[in-house]
Amino acid sequence: MTSVLGGMQNAVANCGGILGPIVAGYIITSTGSFIPALIVSGGANLAGAFIYMFVLKDIKPIVP
Repeated sequence: MTSVLGGMQNAVANCGGILGPIVAGYIITSTGSFIPALIVSGGANLAGAFIYMFVLKDIKPIVP
């Protein structure tokens, strides 16, 4: 069970690695500047940090 959850976590994490350059390239192409792409990237990072701090409560180890 732990390996399945680890694989699912890695699969979802890799989606960000795939979509990040595509979204950044689209923003840079449409605006002609890197600044909006960096703002969007920073906002996504801040959103992830806030979710980690406030949404996740007590993290417990998986016991088989």
